[in-house]
Amino acid sequence: MCTKNVFWSTTDPMKQFQLGKGPSVLLSQHKNSRKRLSLVSVVSCVGSVLDLLDHLQHIRKVMDFQISPGNLDSTIQPKSSLMNKFCVVLGTRPEIIKLSGIIKCLEAAKKGFFIIHTNQHYTEQLDAVFFQELKLVKPKYNLGVGSATPGAQTGKMLALTEEVLMQDYPDIVIVHGDTNSALAGALAAGKLNIPVAHVEAGLRSYDRTMPEELNRILVDHTANYLFAPTLAAKTILLGEGISGEKILVTGNTIVDAVFDNLQTAEDKSGILSELGLQCNSYILLTTHRTENTQSRKCLEGIVHGALLVCQALHKRVIFPVHPKTKKALENLNITIPENICLIEPVGFLTFWFWRKCTSHLD
Repeated sequence: MCTKNVFWSTTDPMKQFQLGKGPSVLLSQHKNSRKRLSLVSVVSCVGSVLDLLDHLQHIRKVMDFQISPGNLDSTIQPKSSLMNKFCVVLGTRPEIIKLSGIIKCLEAAKKGFFIIHTNQHYTEQLDAVFFQELKLVKPKYNLGVGSATPGAQTGKMLALTEEVLMQDYPDIVIVHGDTNSALAGALAAGKLNIPVAHVEAGLRSYDRTMPEELNRILVDHTANYLFAPTLAAKTILLGEGISGEKILVTGNTIVDAVFDNLQTAEDKSGILSELGLQCNSYILLTTHRTENTQSRKCLEGIVHGALLVCQALHKRVIFPVHPKTKKALENLNITIPENICLIEPVGFLTFWFWRKCTSHLD
């Protein structure tokens, strides 16, 4: 069930941001309440955006991004007078999972919204299965970008996303995390003076060799509303000179994705028997980040480490292998021991149930 945000005593959305209260307080008060906890991040993010959009013209004037017909080319004027029109830009399985609660909440609130899917992840196992399992409305726009070098992929996403936004002009664009899709969505919206809401803002690794690090920094500094999962993330944003009025601590929407799908995940238990497995009889391995898959030393070390754990615990390793990782294993000619069972990628709910029943290596 989706409800209006009730975490603040004031109806002024700008004061809500200034207060810096709400979800972080609720989390400490309801540590033992799964039901309440599962609603915190989604209701916080969506509720605050709903409040903001209810006062959209006022907010735009206060924050100096009023869209004026005199300031924009006639070709990119809003084509609809509908207010409270959301656009959700996504492209990878983590985004689909973590934005699922927000998408459902927008749908339940009967707000006008549409989804742009860049197809950064585009296989059945990494894309369609997640929309099916999580019972999400299908994207209105599928950009079909697919795989490419980081610059080419991001550039193509940016151009195609801008084209959609110019045609189907929303009041606000919601992006998540640190993917190329999030960066393209934020930049396309920002250049059209469309407010950007960034879910999971303020995370930093301080490792500029990670492709995601530059993305998350640029998205944070483009966004008008930053939904930080923790107080630590908010502190990072403040330290980078971002106004506290733009930041709200909401918790992490993965909490909602897990609790909202507990029963459905339990129904996936039969898949274990198909592999001849029982709970606690195996080790689950996943690895796909670029820094782990580009280097032979790193990837070979992960495989060797998994084998050592496997031998020490006398358990098999189940490895749902990402297409990128599979390709790296083949290109680097890394031998997989018999104790490590490579299988095709699985959906979020299946993986979550398997993880619940075992140890997990990442």
